[in-house]
Amino acid sequence: QIKKCQQFFNNGNYLIDGLVIVYNDSNLAEELGETSHHPKNKIAFKFKGESKVSKILSIEWNISRNGRCTPVALVEPVELSGAIVSRVTLHHYGMVQAFKLMPGTEIEIVRSGEVIPKFLRVVKPVDQKFIALKNCPSCHSELYVDGHWLKCQNKNCIQRKEQEILYFIKSLGIEEISEMRLREMMIKKLVSEITDLFKLKKEDFLILDKIKEKLAQKFYEQIQKAKEVSLVAFIAALGIEGLGETKIEKIINAGFNSIGKISELKINDLLGIDGFAEKSSQAIISGIDENRILIKSLLDVGFIFKNNDQENVKSSIEFKNLKFCITGTLSQPRDEIINFIKIHSGIIQDNVNKETNYLITNDKESSSSKFVKAKKFGIPIISEESLKNLIKG
Repeated sequence: QIKKCQQFFNNGNYLIDGLVIVYNDSNLAEELGETSHHPKNKIAFKFKGESKVSKILSIEWNISRNGRCTPVALVEPVELSGAIVSRVTLHHYGMVQAFKLMPGTEIEIVRSGEVIPKFLRVVKPVDQKFIALKNCPSCHSELYVDGHWLKCQNKNCIQRKEQEILYFIKSLGIEEISEMRLREMMIKKLVSEITDLFKLKKEDFLILDKIKEKLAQKFYEQIQKAKEVSLVAFIAALGIEGLGETKIEKIINAGFNSIGKISELKINDLLGIDGFAEKSSQAIISGIDENRILIKSLLDVGFIFKNNDQENVKSSIEFKNLKFCITGTLSQPRDEIINFIKIHSGIIQDNVNKETNYLITNDKESSSSKFVKAKKFGIPIISEESLKNLIKG
């Protein structure tokens, strides 16, 4: 059936890269629940991408914010799925070394998901000795091998700094500052560290190309606005390896609900939280230690946490660790209610069971499985307004 669908769409007026398969039963969909990433009643299926052979002209190495050197092959242009492809990701140094990829190598490439061109296999190798990259293409410091990766150990490497600042900018939603614009700001000495961005005045932006008063004001306001942020978003923007938003929320819900408490975390604190292993916990602690000066500098330039953030909430002992399930019609987005409960140290459940403390819905009656189970088990069914009153109490 999948192949028939692919043939049907390929012969039509629109190119597609796959399908999303959905259960056609809303009650079943609700009962299955969702993960932190996606609803469980849906699954994405990608078609196998079109592939072709091309020749590597050169290999370009880009430095990431954590010092990793990522290789990209510049190849003889070929058409794949209606697009001209001239750049192909080679993933990491381990792949380049294992397949002895170098200029002249003929390779098969595919548009993965009909978007990102990727290397598949070597079709015709080059008959010459493979020479590994020795120095960082940005700062020229000596590179070292770390597993599959080549890494630049110079924390002041210009390209590494640029990517670090860009990651912070994008994480906080400062959309006006593009990669090209940031590069210009660094060349013109306006910015060399993350904190420099938040010290800029409106007049500073006027030295940039094609920037007039109105756009300079817009840049300034958006950057200043970004200084009021949630604690989760702030920690996530630091880019500490292994510390994504889900893990940050777990740390906060475990009682480390201020920047001060997070800064003083010990490895045993993390090991006491579900989902934290020793190796990843050690990496997180090291990452926090490395960012300690940056955190203080950001607080010094005026970063504050939103009023409803975990740092400012005093959860009652009675409310902590109560289990909630949500169903039916709501007056606000479900994510907002989930976040509200997590901020106050409550636990979200995908389905109702005997351990559920409350089912939240504005519906007076419902045939949903969650509503039926709640009535069966004698679980209190409360509205959004009752939830807020419960927390106040």
